[in-house]
Amino acid sequence: AASDIKQDTSWLQAEYSFDAKWGVDGGVFHVDNKSQNRSANMYVIRGIYKFDANLSAYATAGHLDNSTYAAYGLSGGGAGTGPAAGNAQLGTMVGVRYRF
Repeated sequence: AASDIKQDTSWLQAEYSFDAKWGVDGGVFHVDNKSQNRSANMYVIRGIYKFDANLSAYATAGHLDNSTYAAYGLSGGGAGTGPAAGNAQLGTMVGVRYRF
């Protein structure tokens, strides 16, 4: 049977530009689901290089710590991509972004 589940989410993010081309940003995220005794902390950092005002390249790394009963994942990559309950997950991603 479906039930209402309350989940609290909090986060702190920051960004710093070294100059016009190079920057870094990151954050700490916390999710808490008291009714199911599940919580997790996620830590993310990303380096950015701007080719121009619209085109940039980035590299991201993230680490997720789940509580004993939590099985949150770093991304919504589909079935089988998340960790088992109570396990941590580490992920990286690189890419190019163009803003229209």
